[in-house]
Amino acid sequence: VIPDKVTLIENSAFSNCSALSEIIISDSVTDIGYSAFQNTAYYMNTENWENGTLYVGNHLVAAKEVTESFTVKQGTVSIAQQVFYNRKNLTSVTLPDSIKGLSWNSFGNCTALTKIIFGGSTETWKSITKKVIGIPARAIIRLNVQTEN
Repeated sequence: VIPDKVTLIENSAFSNCSALSEIIISDSVTDIGYSAFQNTAYYMNTENWENGTLYVGNHLVAAKEVTESFTVKQGTVSIAQQVFYNRKNLTSVTLPDSIKGLSWNSFGNCTALTKIIFGGSTETWKSITKKVIGIPARAIIRLNVQTEN
């Protein structure tokens, strides 16, 4: 259980903890490092994966299968580092207004990414992207768009 006051989970924090089969992350966490849960029992359990994506509670921590257009499910609070890194086929991402944090390089090297739709406000977008790198300059950002999942 990650307590309420924690906002950051470091890179590889629980990686290779092979007995870790249950993970609870509070919604106060807005930054999850690269491979934070890789090779844990939770990560390796195929029942925890849905359509090629791995969520831990309201946090998107991994994505194996990404099509040209990807919609992050409603209620998601954060997207871990490099979840979409190097997805050359990714052209469009829809983010719900519930997103509070995008981790560093969440969209790094997504060379085809041209559209990001975010259901939240301009102020929220500025807040969650101030330390994010890797969003292509040519990506059109649409804000305050109602998103449905």
